[in-house]
Amino acid sequence: MEKLILNAIKEHFNINLEENEQIISDSFSKYPGEKKKKINVCGYGIFKDNIAKRGSHRYFLEIQINNISNKTLTAFMLNPSNSLPNEGFDQTVRNVIRIAYVKNYSKVVILNTFSLINGKGQDAIKNYKKQAKNNNDLNRKIINFYLRNYSTDLMIAWGTQIQTSDKIYYLEQIKNIQQKENKNINLIAYAWNKKANCPYHPSQQVDNSKKNIDVDGDGRVLSSFLEKNKNFKLLKVNNNFELEFTGKYL
Repeated sequence: MEKLILNAIKEHFNINLEENEQIISDSFSKYPGEKKKKINVCGYGIFKDNIAKRGSHRYFLEIQINNISNKTLTAFMLNPSNSLPNEGFDQTVRNVIRIAYVKNYSKVVILNTFSLINGKGQDAIKNYKKQAKNNNDLNRKIINFYLRNYSTDLMIAWGTQIQTSDKIYYLEQIKNIQQKENKNINLIAYAWNKKANCPYHPSQQVDNSKKNIDVDGDGRVLSSFLEKNKNFKLLKVNNNFELEFTGKYL
């Protein structure tokens, strides 16, 4: 697997990847609930510690898919869950890979609004606040570097729990990069939560919830996207640094 993005980050931020790089491999089905393994992937992550663990930090995850194309799907989510070496990818990352696989992307990059590894969103947010966000400085710098240097389809998938200050910060950065630096970033969502006015998170809990309905009217939002091979929804950042669904599709 080529690690071109990871190597660029290493060089720019002088990160010792011999100590902080971890390899994650996995094999799983094309659709949630299937037993047959069809997707084989290998990824590299940048972690704070040389032994990746819950409660530590992950700053970047790059995953290669065995598709022929040369396209990258970047997923911007809340915080790293439990994708750890020797354990494979958690269900949320698997679902992002599934989305990329059916849309013929060859690479997935995972970004997170904060870097604390914790599979429980509310606990992660509480611990994130306690740590005074000190460990998030490098995370923000890596995200800004990546978005400024790589054109990408950027799938916003942080759901409803993103901190307001983080949302404003990142959307302001994205808008500036798009407009002032004229960078080609397609803002997309796999499904749009009309009630909460935000993109859906790609977790199994979201997919299994009967109350979650896409703006197009489909329930089981993730499964509908995968099985019907639906198009991404194009988003924009408005002047109040909120996301809007444009009514157009990619």
